[in-house]
Amino acid sequence: AMAKDCGATMVMIGNSEVRQYLGLTVADSKKQVEAAAAQGLNILFCVGENLEERNAGQSETVIYDQLAGLQGTDLTNIILIVCYEPVWAAGTGLTPTVNQANQMCALIQPWIRNNISDEVASKTKVIYGGSVSESTVNSFVNQDNIIGVYGSGVSQNGTTFAGLINTATRS
Repeated sequence: AMAKDCGATMVMIGNSEVRQYLGLTVADSKKQVEAAAAQGLNILFCVGENLEERNAGQSETVIYDQLAGLQGTDLTNIILIVCYEPVWAAGTGLTPTVNQANQMCALIQPWIRNNISDEVASKTKVIYGGSVSESTVNSFVNQDNIIGVYGSGVSQNGTTFAGLINTATRS
């Protein structure tokens, strides 16, 4: 209620840093989703696997386990955006290819359709939350399974961020 009272219309749940450093669990994220939806707050829900999980071939399992935080709550009256964060790339010098990002994002809506509902899946927007720049943004947003990007690093510089926004075009 406090976030809504302050004028918030959307909350972020499941951010990789919160999972990693504060130990956010699926049960915790489920409680946060329930509370946000009950207040009518829209949700930006983050999922992503680390390098160890990726190298062990556990990417899909990790994403599906994290998405379980959305189950059990009525999400039909809010906007749900799911952001795939390639945690494995952060600080490693590795960068996901557009195809890798698209493949991971392709897992999300079918899971929601199969585990929540067709209605919620059809309204859910899936975005990519890895490294993007003016020169790469269009290659990401024009994939079949990626509707937009969450560029946290690029947003720290107003000029660069404005350039990214002005460049991004979904065809």
